[in-house]
Amino acid sequence: MPASLPPVEGAAAGRSATDDYQELVDSLDDVVFRFDGDGRWTFLSSAWAKRLGWDAAACLGRAAVKYVHPLDRALVFQNWAEVLSGRAHAYRGDVRFLEAGGGFRWMLVSARGLRDAQGALRGVTGTLTDVSAAKAVEAELIAAHAAAEAANRSKSEFLSTMSHELRTPLNAVIGLTESLLEVGPPFDPDRTTRYLGIIHASGRQLLAQINDILDLARLEAGKTRPNPAAFDLGSMCRSSAEAVRRAAEAKSLAVEVRRTPGPVIVQADERLIRQVLQNLLSNAVKFTPAQGRVTVEVEGRSGGGARFTVRDTGIGIAPEKLHLLFKVFSQVDGSLARQYGGTGIGVALVDRIVRLHGGTVTVESAPGAGSTFTIDLPPAGAAPATNSSP
Repeated sequence: MPASLPPVEGAAAGRSATDDYQELVDSLDDVVFRFDGDGRWTFLSSAWAKRLGWDAAACLGRAAVKYVHPLDRALVFQNWAEVLSGRAHAYRGDVRFLEAGGGFRWMLVSARGLRDAQGALRGVTGTLTDVSAAKAVEAELIAAHAAAEAANRSKSEFLSTMSHELRTPLNAVIGLTESLLEVGPPFDPDRTTRYLGIIHASGRQLLAQINDILDLARLEAGKTRPNPAAFDLGSMCRSSAEAVRRAAEAKSLAVEVRRTPGPVIVQADERLIRQVLQNLLSNAVKFTPAQGRVTVEVEGRSGGGARFTVRDTGIGIAPEKLHLLFKVFSQVDGSLARQYGGTGIGVALVDRIVRLHGGTVTVESAPGAGSTFTIDLPPAGAAPATNSSP
């Protein structure tokens, strides 16, 4: 404190002005500080210890910048140079200060230069206001804004993909039926049969896409409840593999089913579990290049329940992008939807259905090394009664 202070109005008898000023400064939540022309602390109020944990007396005479976060020291030096040169009289800004116990706190620095009668800088004085809570809220708002923007971009990409995927089979249906109507009798039987086959396949593709969208919407809204019944999961795996065999043979893919001897009985919603298998097998066939292999493995688990695995030798997925598989409106790679087709919600739907049954989905994959999806279904009676999706 200065050697000579003006009298304090109402000062108690027997107390010096210095005592009253010290009491006033110590009552503040903000840190009151001063450092000399060399940047060394010459005064720190008691709030310094309260806010940052450093002993104020022990810090006097030490370089103030050593208590600043290393990432902020360049900024502090820059502003100190501005004040030292006289280009700036004061500084106000947020700076991170190190805590005695580790970590840091954000402090709003309000400082001004102290100059003598000749204009020479003899030090800097000011206050440090703890703004850590405000900074935390600001960071949360920035993160929320970034997440909202990312979600909007994902939804826009999803809607763009959906528009393409729904219009493609519809255009085929409309175009081919118009062509048949324009030809008039007599019809060419071969061309008619070929057109009707394409129309039928396009209709089934469109129906499957719409069913996926509607099923996912019901699951997200908590409107879907499983109707568990006992069935042989091994037989389902075999029939589901047969359902994709034609598409697999068109790409010269081998499809193999491996199962333990005897039935693998599970208690689950047969329709929903079949949908899980069909989605995984369809993806495996879609993303596996010619001459590849798709394998389905099924086995009962000790204590009840069952596990089935769908493994392919396809294009694979980078490990850092695996988490995007299960997010609605997220694409692992938007270009893949254009190259291979599909809405991109199949695996998200798989995840919701399996968790609805109290089970788990795990995936292992690497670019060029294929993908392995493993589904674990719990024993009978362990499945939740309602949708467990977030």
